[in-house]
Amino acid sequence: MGEGKGEGDNDSCLRHLVAYNDQPHEFSPAEVDIFIDAINSLKALDPACGSGAFPMGMLHKLVYILGKLDPDNSKWRELQKQKALKETEEAYKIGDKEEREKRLLDISEVFENNASDYGRKLYLIENCIFGVDIQPIAVQIAKLRFFVSLIVDQRIDPKKENLGVRPLPNLETKFVAANTLIGIEKPAQMLLPNPEIDNKEEELKKVRSRYFTARTLKAKRKCREEDEQLRDEISELLNKDGFPRDTTEKLAKWNPYDQNASADFFDPEWMFGITEGFDVVIGNPPYIGFHGIDKQFKQQLQQSYVSADGKFDLYLPFIERSYSLMAAQGFFTFICPTAFTKRDHGRKLRELLVARVCIRELIDFEHDQMFKGVTNYTGIFSFVKSQPHNCKFTYRAGFADGAVIIEQNKLNHSSWIFSSSSGSNLINKIQVDSWKLGEIAKISEGVVTGLNDLYLLKADVIHTSKLECPYFVPCYRGKDIGKYSLKSIKEYLFYPYKDVGNRTAAVDESTLRSACPKYMKHLEKNKDLINKRKYFTASNKKWDELWNQRDVSNFNQPKIVTPELSDRNKFALAPAEQYYGDTVCGIVLKKEFNESVDLKYLLAVLNSKALEWFYKKTTVPKAGGFFIYKVMFLKDVPIRKTSAQTQKKIVTLVDQILAAKKKDPSTDTAALEKQIDEKVYALYGLTPEEIAIVEGKK
Repeated sequence: MGEGKGEGDNDSCLRHLVAYNDQPHEFSPAEVDIFIDAINSLKALDPACGSGAFPMGMLHKLVYILGKLDPDNSKWRELQKQKALKETEEAYKIGDKEEREKRLLDISEVFENNASDYGRKLYLIENCIFGVDIQPIAVQIAKLRFFVSLIVDQRIDPKKENLGVRPLPNLETKFVAANTLIGIEKPAQMLLPNPEIDNKEEELKKVRSRYFTARTLKAKRKCREEDEQLRDEISELLNKDGFPRDTTEKLAKWNPYDQNASADFFDPEWMFGITEGFDVVIGNPPYIGFHGIDKQFKQQLQQSYVSADGKFDLYLPFIERSYSLMAAQGFFTFICPTAFTKRDHGRKLRELLVARVCIRELIDFEHDQMFKGVTNYTGIFSFVKSQPHNCKFTYRAGFADGAVIIEQNKLNHSSWIFSSSSGSNLINKIQVDSWKLGEIAKISEGVVTGLNDLYLLKADVIHTSKLECPYFVPCYRGKDIGKYSLKSIKEYLFYPYKDVGNRTAAVDESTLRSACPKYMKHLEKNKDLINKRKYFTASNKKWDELWNQRDVSNFNQPKIVTPELSDRNKFALAPAEQYYGDTVCGIVLKKEFNESVDLKYLLAVLNSKALEWFYKKTTVPKAGGFFIYKVMFLKDVPIRKTSAQTQKKIVTLVDQILAAKKKDPSTDTAALEKQIDEKVYALYGLTPEEIAIVEGKK
């Protein structure tokens, strides 16, 4: 940039330029020329544009910047003039001066007869901004927004035809309805240039450029006809060049002027004439969980994207697709969930990003969520498509001024941990000389009936409706779990099996009908609801059976249970032959660790402040401040290895808490819990400074 400016100065000047204020910019005339030329050549894409909010936001920001850099539009106007001269040069050489003069006159009218922002917007829309969405109606709304944005900057002149209002541009080749995630198959030999195809594609690009400004029905019709003819010709040439016939037919049939159609593929070269990628990719992709994605589409994604791994969310392939659509030094920014940074299904995407891009920033909105009703925590994620070496990654929690700077090579693939250097060191320290919980214990979720309204009933409902049955068993839910101890059971599970933890030995229907006549009639009345369960119809179970339990072996052993959603670590001791539902996770020691680990010692460590701090730093919360206590996260919790003697000192305190809770569930055991916290701090070797970090005092 400017002479004598350092990197920090440039950053400060750029931030001042893009910020909304009345102060002049801080760049030299030469730098201004560079900026305006860069904006003119910019190519920006929203790959899931919806109704166009993000492209419209980019348009307004670019207009604002141009207004600061070039208040009288002289530089921007000259660029459009030079572009027109270059594009009409061939026609001028063969004596057709009319097209050139017409283009130059049109540029003059744009700038002279309208508000200054009109000329900025028009040529930004024509040259720089593109959008794709799978829904045609969304694309139509996006185009309407851009039309309105242009109309408001046109000047009315009663003396002129149509009051001097210019016809709106045609945006069919700027915003298209297509499936962004599905590309087209290109043979390897297409890497070699074919002059005949290149010439035809250049002609097609010119036709679509003319169509953008075509004013009459006749001119539009002519452009459409030429477009169709060129698509057919290019399709045939591509077929001869090795393209599969079904691909070339798909390309030829894609009609950008059909307002109601949505293409089942997206190709930036074919649809926008862009071959070198987009300089900027922005957007807010759809958040659709694994079970919400169409089965066939899911298989297509799994074949095409490394990020479509495990129980992936749809926004992950959108990030990977954006990477492939970007120019060599392209910049990416999405508003998207932050779960991929730590969840198992984001591992493949994390590996790709760490290896291939320069990750720049993640602003985690945390509790300050932008979208009502979204259960995921969201944030702003940015990276640059350049070599990842020596990159500094900035993490910001919420909208606080403080930021954590992390070297990219410190982001491992198992999860991305965002903490200050002291926090990262503490996380590493807690993991040293520790078992992972999944190594010493079986962790499983509870009974999933798929129809709790029928199979999981409250005691008063069973009694008042006279549905009593010997096959109802007490069942804990997440809300019944306190810290260290369980609350009284209020719900009962219909569990028609002969033996606890043996779901293969189901009670036969005649026995059920004899033992539970009224409940069986109740089930029969709701038989249609039972049969509607997707997983049930795919099994060989009878309609009156349960089957979708994750791991029933945990029921008949002493265990630790925790609610799957909680704002804090909340683990309780549960005896053998206690059942729990789908909002609970159960932890049972593996047989080989029964002698070396006391279950009550494990309970104390899991409830400690040190492990609560670790858990919240290394897992992904859900909106509302709740943390997820499931196998995927619990399996990695570090449990410090220690002697039976040390464990016993902690277990003695746990016994005192359990005895007090048994006598009075509401009793305050904070003093005992504090003693346990202090012993756990010592167990993990935490210093006073590190304890202050855990307790939020530093």
